[in-house]
Amino acid sequence: MVAFRKRFPASAMAEINEAIIAKDHKDLPPADDDNDGDGGNSGTLILDATCAPADIHFPTDAGIQLYEQQKYLERSEAGERNAIEGKFGEAKNRYGLNRVMARLSDTNDTVIHMTILVMNLKKRLRNLFDFFSHLSDFLFPVLSFEKFAVKQ
Repeated sequence: MVAFRKRFPASAMAEINEAIIAKDHKDLPPADDDNDGDGGNSGTLILDATCAPADIHFPTDAGIQLYEQQKYLERSEAGERNAIEGKFGEAKNRYGLNRVMARLSDTNDTVIHMTILVMNLKKRLRNLFDFFSHLSDFLFPVLSFEKFAVKQ
């Protein structure tokens, strides 16, 4: 809320507050302050204020679990956003996405799609190379050079 208020000058905030107060006063029913003795008062009279009911929410297990789940969800979403923003940074720095000079929107979209395609292909190629590297280690274990060592 503070960041929102900082965007407006003090005079604009004063006008906004006055408009809110004016609208609230329009919605209120007229006050019935006359004491004509018809006994119009109703409700419960509480004589002992030390035991007055208070609408205080005490933390419960369900509330705590809900709070923890919300925090976990916020953290995971932040992590996803950081990963996505990191990929955009990689595309800008390594693949020249920040130097797109296309003027037409279709051409611009094509350049962006091609950059993403190249990034995905490079990742797939790296995974394929790792797979063959591990496969060759499995199929062709390193020979022991002790058999071929010259005996003295």
